[in-house]
Amino acid sequence: MMNGGATTQRRSRIARQIFNALRTSIPAIQKRDHDPLHRVKGRHRLLERPPQCERITRDLHDLLGHTLSVIVLKSELASRLADKDPARAISEIRDV
Repeated sequence: MMNGGATTQRRSRIARQIFNALRTSIPAIQKRDHDPLHRVKGRHRLLERPPQCERITRDLHDLLGHTLSVIVLKSELASRLADKDPARAISEIRDV
């Protein structure tokens, strides 16, 4: 299991990748709307992008799956600690 710093770095890296992919896609979409040959160009772009899109999709899926798992585990832990150790339960919820 990754430590907090490594997880944060991985999330930041994935967020940068998603941002960069969106940043390059949006101008292309805007340009396409004004280009009479956008269908041909769009198909050409689609043929070039699938590996990048698949990688981003996989990374986003992994990130969301990990994040949701942490939320569920920390919430369950806080629920079990609520009566025994309220201070630690509060700490776990704050981590969520």
